[in-house]
Amino acid sequence: MSVELNHTIVHARDNRESAAFLTELLGLEITAERGPFVAVALGNGVTLDFATVPAGDIAPQHYAFLVSEEVFDAAYAKIARRGITHYADPHGERPGEINHDGGRGVHFLDPAGHFMELLTVPYGGWPAQGPGNQVAPGVTGRHHARMSEELERWTQATVYPDMWADPDDDPRENTGPSPDGELATLQDFLTGYRLTLRMKCGGLDAEQLARRSVPPSTMSLLGLVRHLAETERDWRNWIGDETPLAKLYGARDADFDDAVAEQSVVDAAYRDLEREQEATDAALAAHPDLGERVGKDKIAIRELMVHRIEEYARHCGHADLLRERVDGRVGQ
Repeated sequence: MSVELNHTIVHARDNRESAAFLTELLGLEITAERGPFVAVALGNGVTLDFATVPAGDIAPQHYAFLVSEEVFDAAYAKIARRGITHYADPHGERPGEINHDGGRGVHFLDPAGHFMELLTVPYGGWPAQGPGNQVAPGVTGRHHARMSEELERWTQATVYPDMWADPDDDPRENTGPSPDGELATLQDFLTGYRLTLRMKCGGLDAEQLARRSVPPSTMSLLGLVRHLAETERDWRNWIGDETPLAKLYGARDADFDDAVAEQSVVDAAYRDLEREQEATDAALAAHPDLGERVGKDKIAIRELMVHRIEEYARHCGHADLLRERVDGRVGQ
């Protein structure tokens, strides 16, 4: 038979405290209490047998857990909510961040001071044949397995099958004359792309919106909504000379990294996007001359307007692929 790790003993100040910390964070279960040991089973059959020992006898060890994208999202949300100190690197030089070394990873300490690591892709990447066959729910590779499933492409459109919806149901549809003037044309294109992004997110629940459906990319539809809210806010920094506005979501890449599958996060993201769009629109309304140059970098209003359109258009392309990989729906 092959050689497999069956169990390992993990020293703890309090075996139940350490076992509970891990099970609550990763959605695991305590499977047995045998003598001095509290056993937590992992998806590949290995158990971590927590044993209480004197604090001075604990030598910190490193435990790395390969988890699915969904488990990582849920665990990282708990880490953030509980204020658990965490790092993107094992040396503690990048606090409050996660890493993107092929997948996503984060480092933190358990109650006994052991070095814990969560990662969504093994070091060196998956082998050519993909994750191994001995994969249990919540442990490894579920997102890779899902990516191998065939999704049927579909659209609600019947009049023009390459569209997202029929003209009568499409809020972008405008049968009237095209806008007059350059500024009105730019604003019309921007409105269209903003609506497209919202449409691509429509009809999905929190898990689907937060799903990183095109790995190894860390993008999700919810992440795009948060990113564009952050970007709208930053554009106002281009206009004025005053102290720059603080970031909405804190650390770099937090707009994507913290886009977790919770309805409260989804609702907040939509509120943020709507508020920041309105604020940026109002700020630019005071500068109707496209040739005017504003801000410390003296950027032309025309360039800023074109950049806004480019930003939404680029991310609508990302949204096309992300949505298709979530439920198969396609269309312009």
